[in-house]
Amino acid sequence: MKFVFKKPDMDTVLAAMILGFNESKDDLILTNSEIQAEVLADKEIFCIECGGSGQLNLKNFDHHDPFIVLPCACVQAYLWKKNLNNVVYNLVKYVQYVDEGLKKQYKHNNESEISLSGIYSGMRLKYKKSLIMQFNKGIELFKTICQKQINPWKPLPKLYEWNDYITLKKIQLKVLDNYLRQAEFFYTFSGIKFGFLTAPTPGIHGLLRRAGCSISIASGLYSYNNNMYYSISSDDLNISYILSDLLILEKGWGGPSNGRIIASPQHGSLLPKQKIINIVKERM
Repeated sequence: MKFVFKKPDMDTVLAAMILGFNESKDDLILTNSEIQAEVLADKEIFCIECGGSGQLNLKNFDHHDPFIVLPCACVQAYLWKKNLNNVVYNLVKYVQYVDEGLKKQYKHNNESEISLSGIYSGMRLKYKKSLIMQFNKGIELFKTICQKQINPWKPLPKLYEWNDYITLKKIQLKVLDNYLRQAEFFYTFSGIKFGFLTAPTPGIHGLLRRAGCSISIASGLYSYNNNMYYSISSDDLNISYILSDLLILEKGWGGPSNGRIIASPQHGSLLPKQKIINIVKERM
């Protein structure tokens, strides 16, 4: 089989694992461009978060169509495969909560504990020069979770093979703190604090949340040609009004139906950052 993907985030990679991706048998294709209609229509190709939202009969697993209410890709894959075990179910629910910006159901007791999302982030830092390697190592990480029946809602064990991931994640958090001085802070017309930060590392939304922002705008993690990738997030507020305004200016913006995360088009955005900041300021 062929698997096509754009970014090796947790949702994409977990969906691929559930769908049976095998590194030694399957072709893995990374794309940075718009997926052609004939690729989406090919039932022999799994397209994960590449378009064709809801077209599971065509093996398209995506949820970024603003006009269709759909769960994230790994949930679609789980429902499509059916009859999977409770370990996979817990993993899917965890990744769904992370991907859709929902509140976490747990709190760590001390800073020495690390979450699955933290370990996954550390893995991506270790293999940051290769998105293909990130994808394959993500599959490996999720398979370890399943084989060892690890509960992703609890602090994870410090397995030997994850030592580098944990170390790099802790270093990244310290680096992020240094980027905070570059963040720009604003207030919406209704008095809500929000922030904007461009940085080449994940974790911006959490950083701005710790700085007191109810809404955060992140960029800098990805770019394609001259287009920038943006994401807008809030833990508690429905920001779907922002999405409506963005879609008037540029097609392709989207996000999950809960209205807490908005992402720029799959090919990136040509909108200047000030336009995005002004929309958040005026609409919230």
